[in-house]
Amino acid sequence: MHHREMPTGPHAAGERDHFARLAARYDRLRPLDSNWEQMLAPLVDEAQLAGRRVLEVGTGTGRLAVALTERYACSVVATDGSAEMLAVGQSRTQGIRFEQALAERLPFQSQTFERVVTYMAVHLFDRPCAFSEFHRVLTTDGVAAISTPDPDSFGGFVWASYFPSYADVYRARFPSAQSLLDELATAGFRSPRVVRLNQQKSISREEALTRIRERAFSTFQLIGDNEFEAGLRQAEETMPPQVSYPVVWLIALGSKAPVEG
Repeated sequence: MHHREMPTGPHAAGERDHFARLAARYDRLRPLDSNWEQMLAPLVDEAQLAGRRVLEVGTGTGRLAVALTERYACSVVATDGSAEMLAVGQSRTQGIRFEQALAERLPFQSQTFERVVTYMAVHLFDRPCAFSEFHRVLTTDGVAAISTPDPDSFGGFVWASYFPSYADVYRARFPSAQSLLDELATAGFRSPRVVRLNQQKSISREEALTRIRERAFSTFQLIGDNEFEAGLRQAEETMPPQVSYPVVWLIALGSKAPVEG
């Protein structure tokens, strides 16, 4: 899952290698689908992104940046810690400024952007540092918007059926709704709030097995080899032709200005 900003935690080196290795195949392994479209609309609406000067942090291969530019007339600067992922994004479009940078050290002047957005990457940040940077680069009425899966939903993921430690490893990496609210408030954002989006995800057996075999999600890098091999064998033997599982998104929003009402 979007895992793109250069991580700085204890598993940073492995995750850097993960993104470098997957960059050329990332979009094929994790294609945009109707679930992504269903997430995009409320993200744009809740953060009022249309027509804004937007900084996307952890852009990966730039797919959200392209959608914001082409569909919503945003002026987008997109950053990521992975040069390999950025190279894919730069090959896709000339209308977006891509820049290699860490979320914790954004190379922009204060009050440069009307919106900061990050999708499926916040679990890789040092969030207190990153959110402080988000606050710094936003204009006085700017808004930060964060889209990330709800860790409370991870036990229902199809991957948890085959890898006993998957849900716990995932939960340890991803922030809860309350954590996001607290961390945004600590960074200086006013009246932070979280919107939940409930979805049902459906993929074919072959899609699922390919994602496992190629360790398309960085969490697979944190599962022991013995557990991974055993889970892969079980999936190959027992996975049905189509798998469906629930996904819950958190869209966390923080404004620099007081929220009226």
